[in-house]
Amino acid sequence: MPIRRCLNSSFRLIFRWRRVIAVQAVLLATVVAASTLMPETRVTLQQALTAFRRLKQRTTEAIRSNSRMAWRCSGNTNEELVRNLERGGIFSSARVREAMLATDRGDFAPRSPYMDQPQGIGWNATISAPHMHAAALEYLKNHLTEGAYALDVGSGSGYLTVCMALMVSY
Repeated sequence: MPIRRCLNSSFRLIFRWRRVIAVQAVLLATVVAASTLMPETRVTLQQALTAFRRLKQRTTEAIRSNSRMAWRCSGNTNEELVRNLERGGIFSSARVREAMLATDRGDFAPRSPYMDQPQGIGWNATISAPHMHAAALEYLKNHLTEGAYALDVGSGSGYLTVCMALMVSY
C-alpha cells in the first residue's frame, strides 16, 4: 500500500497549502509519479484512474466541507465575521480579534460588509476581503506593539489603518 500512503500525504499537503486551483491535475500527476517512482507497485493505468477518481471525489467533498477555507468565513454581523475568521484559522491572536471586533467593518463597506470578499467602495477602489485584513494583522502582530509607528500606504477605506492604530495603542 505505499502508493496509497503517497497519495494520501499529497492530498493532505495540497490542503495544508490551501491550494484548490488545479488540484485534480496535481492529483493525477501524483498518481503517475508514484507509479513511476515506485515500480514495485506495478500500478496499471486503470488502477491509477480509479485512484484518481476516488481522490477527485475526496477533493470535492473536502472543498465543500472545509471550514478553514477563507471564503467560508462570512457572517451576518461583525462579531460573527471575526469569529468565523478565527475559527477558520485565518488568525489566532487575541490582539487581532480585539482590534477587528472594535472596528465594525459595516462603517467602511457600504454593501455586504460582512461577506468575506472584496467590496467596491467607489472611485474604482475596493476594501480588501476580511480574511486578507485578518491575515495581514496576524502577520504584523509582533510589529504592531504598543507605542509603535505604522504606515498604511494606499489605505483605501481606512479599515486596516484603524485596526492597526488600535493594535499599537493597546
